[in-house]
Amino acid sequence: MGPSAGGRTISQEAFEALVAENMDDLGMDPEEALEDALQTLTLQGVDLSGIIKCIPGVSSTRDNPLIQTLDKLKDVAFSTSNTSKDNAEVEEIVELLNKFYGLCSVEGTENATIASRNGGVELLTRICSSFDVQFETTLVLAMKALSSILHDAQSREIFQQNGGPKVVADILSGNRKNPVILDSSFSVVVAASTNDEILKESFMELKIDELILQILKEQPKDTLYSLYDAIRVLLTPDDTRVLASQNSTTALHWTCNTQDSAHHTASSNHVRRVRLHQPLAIGHNHWQLQLATAQLPVGLHVCAYAPWLDVHADALGELACLHPLLHLRVLPLVRAVSFVCAGPFAYAYHCQAEGLTTVYGYARRFAKLGIADALVKALCDGLSSPILASACIALKAVAVNDEICKSISESGGIDAILQCLDQSTEQNNKAIARVCCSLLSKLAGSDTNKTLIVEKGGLNCLMKLSSRFSEDPLVLQEIMSIITVLSLRSPENAASAVEAGVADFVLHAMQKFPTSYQLQRQACFMIRNLVVRNPENRIILLSNGIEKLVRKAKVSHASCKDAATAALRDLGLDDYNT
Repeated sequence: MGPSAGGRTISQEAFEALVAENMDDLGMDPEEALEDALQTLTLQGVDLSGIIKCIPGVSSTRDNPLIQTLDKLKDVAFSTSNTSKDNAEVEEIVELLNKFYGLCSVEGTENATIASRNGGVELLTRICSSFDVQFETTLVLAMKALSSILHDAQSREIFQQNGGPKVVADILSGNRKNPVILDSSFSVVVAASTNDEILKESFMELKIDELILQILKEQPKDTLYSLYDAIRVLLTPDDTRVLASQNSTTALHWTCNTQDSAHHTASSNHVRRVRLHQPLAIGHNHWQLQLATAQLPVGLHVCAYAPWLDVHADALGELACLHPLLHLRVLPLVRAVSFVCAGPFAYAYHCQAEGLTTVYGYARRFAKLGIADALVKALCDGLSSPILASACIALKAVAVNDEICKSISESGGIDAILQCLDQSTEQNNKAIARVCCSLLSKLAGSDTNKTLIVEKGGLNCLMKLSSRFSEDPLVLQEIMSIITVLSLRSPENAASAVEAGVADFVLHAMQKFPTSYQLQRQACFMIRNLVVRNPENRIILLSNGIEKLVRKAKVSHASCKDAATAALRDLGLDDYNT
């Protein structure tokens, strides 16, 4: 690992000077001097990653095999012009790049950090910009080596400062017919853009989205594994240094003013804050799932300022299910949202999106270009396609709003996913079952898609899947997530789900995996949506003995307490809070 953001660091020269001081001034033996320097700096909170632990006068940084490889590579790569290089020189460069990659890709070593601190990023970026397709092997190996050392904020910043994004974009643009170079180039995009909002923006400014779509149309779908990873990374808000990219930056703030219908009690004002664990930009269903656990009182009035309303209006509709008496009114002209719940008390809730993610806009750009259609085609080959899982994950990253979810369905996305789920059932492929379920759950966020999924036999498909993978709680949890979304604000789908056997499914799953808190919690969410608008489903579930299992989950898992309490309430039990 490289230096953490904001952590204390030390240069190689300063480290060696400290070791030398221990020997010269304090009379320590070489090994003792080195050990003392390491302990002292560690206690002071200094990050020593990338520091070569050498002893002045005894050993040198030049004794390190990686430094030796770097020095030789610098000498050979640019000793003559590319046109003047003979086969022996090219072969030596290839051999050195292979050795460099081998050293930096060894897990448990600090070689990648050592390389980036000693000019490795600058050197490899320069090699990539200097060698064209005539030196394909050299270029591919340089890209491979570069992706292995772009592992922390420091190395990515060096890559940015040396024009790395432009170098990679030019290579992609100039080699659209060469799948080997393309795949290695996209691997650099993945490594550089992971956890780095600035580099995501740099690649998007270079119109990498257009390049990706062109390449998808021109190249065979199953030759570019890293292309799909690049889409996923570019559309993932994972930079913890940037507020707008943090996964936990979307929060609901409210000020609660308790007022009697005839009297105002100013002294009763207080403030509460709820933090959500998923941003709207990458999954509006999570708002429903997180907020469903909040105990919203009868007599609720919410007027929320929402500067993000223009791009998230579809997501706000998910909030309507939070309380049986909750009504939703969207006021787009003033960018506000109003919730009203009849009763003697009034509550003013102020909603603030702390982290409107930039990648949401990137996903919309991808969608406008037609990326959804191209990715759906990658799904149509089913389990015979080696890139199926990667394509599903990429498509899920693109599906950030109702319009895009519907466009994916119109391109045949739902049919393709259901086909893949059937095949994963037949072939017992857990990995594909999970990613396809996760994608289907995302697409089901659109009300139009909910209806289509049920009409196309989606519920029966899911029940077959649950039977095949009845021993895998992770797959079962994904199935529950889909049914939760399908039954949201849809009593018809909730009724169809129970008819398809969901009542027995949830009962057996909760019985079989009592220690899986995630499955238990998801089961509570699903039960809520199945019964909140369907009194007949309450009778069926209660007669099956679901109450005992929900109460057990509430007692056994702290993370299930709120969800289980809400499920018991919606099941119509008066003692739900005991």
